[in-house]
Amino acid sequence: MDEHRFRQTYHAVNPLPCPFEKAILTRRFGCRLLQKYNIAEREAIGCTRPGTQQRCTRYIGTLREAARFALGSSKASAARTHGKEIRIQCGGLQGLQTLLDAASATDIDTLLETACRQYGSVDALPLDRIMPGIAHYQLRKRAKRK
Repeated sequence: MDEHRFRQTYHAVNPLPCPFEKAILTRRFGCRLLQKYNIAEREAIGCTRPGTQQRCTRYIGTLREAARFALGSSKASAARTHGKEIRIQCGGLQGLQTLLDAASATDIDTLLETACRQYGSVDALPLDRIMPGIAHYQLRKRAKRK
């Protein structure tokens, strides 16, 4: 399947794409509200609740904007590599775990729900305490080929 047809099918099949799809596909995080789709031997992750998906979209947007300095990007419109997006998603969730003192919590919905209950909203989260998670997040090393 060519990339253009894959994108068309992806958007048709997955009306509420998960903003944390890459973090979920790393298997480091999960979500009780996720919906998995398999398209042309690829996995896609969607959300089952529009309101929750909007909250996650707001959080990831805030992380992307705040992480520009930590990732060395000066322009808001600069394209992010896969590695930088993984650092934003996984590092932002690890920063949230640290903020909430919930290192063992891996459910994204539960983390954001708890954070919103504690701080009032996604917009009120103390990003200065979350950003170290992004800045210090280490990507997994590639396996050496034999």
